[in-house]
Amino acid sequence: YDLELLCGELSAKKMVPSVNSVSVQTLEDAGGLKAHEGEEFLYVLSGSVVIHTECYTPTLLELGDSMYFDSNMAHAYVAAGDSPARILVVAAVEE
Repeated sequence: YDLELLCGELSAKKMVPSVNSVSVQTLEDAGGLKAHEGEEFLYVLSGSVVIHTECYTPTLLELGDSMYFDSNMAHAYVAAGDSPARILVVAAVEE
């Protein structure tokens, strides 16, 4: 993913917001499923994206759709179309 970290100059924050460009077309190209501490919110800004997780069926999200989930569950984002998707991701980090 290409990502633009938002508010990167702030220290000791509890959320990590970013705008991600998702262009990979397969789960393998995404590097497989990955997990990390915390919770995650994503909102589709353009295009469409498929969210793969270790517990649920892959979920298609399109423009304006959102999802909130526990980041300890392994997950990955894959573009659903021929063009990249842009998503806003806010990861909440646990203390």
